Amino acid sequence: MRPHAGRALLYMASGIIFYSASVAFAWFVWEKSIYWLYPISWFVGGTASTSLFVLAHDCGHYSILKSRRIMDVLGHVLLLPVCYPFYAWKHSHDAHHKYTNLLKREDSIYFDNAWIPETIEEYETEKSQRPFYAFLYRIARRFPPLGAWMHHGHYLLSSPELYREDHRKKAVFSIWFVLIGMLTFGPAISFLSGSWFGAFHFWFLPALCFQFWMAIYTFLHHTAEDVPFLPEGEWTPYRAQVECTVNVLWPRPISFLHGNIDVHLPHHVAANIPAYWLRDAYAAIKNSEFASEVREVRFSPSYYLRQIRQCRLWDTKAKAYAGFPS
Repeated sequence: MRPHAGRALLYMASGIIFYSASVAFAWFVWEKSIYWLYPISWFVGGTASTSLFVLAHDCGHYSILKSRRIMDVLGHVLLLPVCYPFYAWKHSHDAHHKYTNLLKREDSIYFDNAWIPETIEEYETEKSQRPFYAFLYRIARRFPPLGAWMHHGHYLLSSPELYREDHRKKAVFSIWFVLIGMLTFGPAISFLSGSWFGAFHFWFLPALCFQFWMAIYTFLHHTAEDVPFLPEGEWTPYRAQVECTVNVLWPRPISFLHGNIDVHLPHHVAANIPAYWLRDAYAAIKNSEFASEVREVRFSPSYYLRQIRQCRLWDTKAKAYAGFPS
């Protein structure tokens, strides 16, 4: 499915309009000093920022348009509201697609680091040798936004040495692009709003709320009580991308504004499918011989909470999730 200029413009326009409306709403509550609406405006801003992130996500896969150069520029700009360094995120995300649900850890960014669970043995070792990290892991599995916030820090604070030499300069450029943007636009927003808190109200707190959406989407796409993380001897691309990917569907308006990110299986079957073709690709899969492999649920708070309660440590012997030891 090739890039379509008209559909791309529709999705980009909807994301930019939604984000602009969220800024206008934040300005309204700021000017009127309606303090009880502040948290709502931050959440709306985070929800709108997710629309921009998904557009940047397609730029990272070089799928939404035909020009890679334009997508590189757009990716950097669209990720600035959520303070993500484009190239640094892109290389890590590419590894997530290459090694989806592979139960393996490396001292680099080239492995699937999206909610990979610790094994019981790893957790017990960490608990005795690095108790603070074990504590953070325990909290993150119970409150996934914390895991999303820590993962964000992974992109901004990781050593450039973790990247391959041919990726390193671009990753460092993206990190500096975000840091300079924060140091430039943060004070500028505070000056224009007449308060140091302006940068937090209009930018940093909505970016923080964006991580609630990231935690929901990224956690549920490949984590469920009946979705395995596979050791190397059992891992195959088919099992990873098809058996270990779940479509957790949201109401259509939210799905549209977030670039159909909830229709996730086709994206893992072929990462270069643009967001605006995902539903067509999904319909084709459901009408194919592979329809029985499709995993689909409707999002609900109860489903989300059940997965959080169940999916904590990986038992390599039982090949299933286990709870934390008491």
